[in-house]
Amino acid sequence: MRHYQTALIVIVVAIGVLASLTIFYMIGNIERRNFQASFAAETSQRAIAIDWQFKSYVATLKSFQRFFDAGEQVSRSGFNFFSQAIFKDYPSIKAFAWAPRRGGALETAEPMERMHGAGEGFFEYGAAGNKTSLAPRAVHYPISYLVNQKQRLDLLGFDLASNQMFIAAIEKARATGKPAFVDGYPPGSDVVHPDALVLMPVYSKDDAQKLRGVVVGIFQVTNIAASVLQEMTLLEARIQLLDVTHADVPEVIYSNSVGADVRLAEEFLYQEKLQLLGERQMLIKAWPTQSYVSGGKSYLAYTCLLSGLMFTGLMCIYLATITRHSREVGILVRNKTRELHVANEKLEELSLTDALTDVMNRRGFDQIIQQEWARAMRNSTPLTLLILDVDFFKAYNDHYGHLEGDICLKHVAAALADIPCRESDVLARYGGEEFALLLPDTDDSEAVIARRCCEKIESLGVAHKASAVAKVVTVSAGTATLWPNKDNSVDELINRADEALYLAKNQGRNRAVKL
Repeated sequence: MRHYQTALIVIVVAIGVLASLTIFYMIGNIERRNFQASFAAETSQRAIAIDWQFKSYVATLKSFQRFFDAGEQVSRSGFNFFSQAIFKDYPSIKAFAWAPRRGGALETAEPMERMHGAGEGFFEYGAAGNKTSLAPRAVHYPISYLVNQKQRLDLLGFDLASNQMFIAAIEKARATGKPAFVDGYPPGSDVVHPDALVLMPVYSKDDAQKLRGVVVGIFQVTNIAASVLQEMTLLEARIQLLDVTHADVPEVIYSNSVGADVRLAEEFLYQEKLQLLGERQMLIKAWPTQSYVSGGKSYLAYTCLLSGLMFTGLMCIYLATITRHSREVGILVRNKTRELHVANEKLEELSLTDALTDVMNRRGFDQIIQQEWARAMRNSTPLTLLILDVDFFKAYNDHYGHLEGDICLKHVAAALADIPCRESDVLARYGGEEFALLLPDTDDSEAVIARRCCEKIESLGVAHKASAVAKVVTVSAGTATLWPNKDNSVDELINRADEALYLAKNQGRNRAVKL
């Protein structure tokens, strides 16, 4: 009997110990996976934030396209003023530069004297990194305006066309109409890794295919990454950002400090790649510390190990807790995903809104007119387009100043916004002092709406002493109506409205003309 009880005790102990060790191992694995998933999600959020932040910096270059569209000639002071305005909100921009496209030979010193009064001329960097005279080439892209935010860069006068990396980036930007990275740095210049050089093409106002030049943005990638990672610091983890564009020579862009004597949990290393504008390959790596991992563990596994026969009940409770926790994490992830979707929609909406007048910008208008054209073709309904131009606006700016000119445009936009009465009507800033009003399912054959717009603006009574047609601000309007079908196009509608505007100007302005 004693032997039987002893054997039974041994069997019970063995079963209890084996069951406890088995459950202990299972619980440990579940906690490990949950911790790993949570840590990966935190790190991934930082990768997304870096990508967003960099895109917001690069987006500043797009504002220069509208800036150049506002006038054929841009002065150095105007470029400087516009750049300084951007610097206020984007501290990690190192500099902006303007490199116009110049054909034929360049006069070495004359253009530079006109810009800053020095006797320096255009130059290129030799193989040894020294400045040399320009070699003859068919096309030049000399840096003619340079605005530094912090460190003074010695790039004024550098011909981008002298460097094959810049030529490749310029060609890519011209072909795509989008910003392009420069894969490298000018030898001998003070622009060094990990600064990012990004080119944005600027086209002629009269010919959308003709390249006027490129705006160069020099961004401090280290500071951009640090601004994100410092705001979203992992309290007990080491985090690094590496440039792996050239995989054979990875470069550390950012690395925080957790102390030399702190042990890292190497087995929980998380890595995620991200691409800046699809060209710059980056890698974010994160290691939690051992104390961070230990702090995420519960004592339930040890309790189960010591409790023995209580193991089964405790395990069920724990599994239920883990399941509920996983479900809550899933709900949280879905909520965060929805918030991210809403944020993306808001960002998209902001990208389609003109920052000055708070009406739709040219990009949004180009999308809407294509949609409305397709809808009108399906429904066999007319589509009317008005293009309005503020009369003698350049003279207004010269007389009252650009700040008053901006206020004037806001008044004009607000007044025109009161004209449409349907949700489908669209008002957009078409470019500079031009506005476009798109009226679906409308046949304005008598130009009634166009004349109402002209009368509305004149009734504002905004003084305009430099105008040759009135003592107040007025607009000229061109309006056109088409019934979309396979034999006509959106371009024809736009061209007709633009031609009507041209006639309105030639006939004395402050009037509406219908084609």
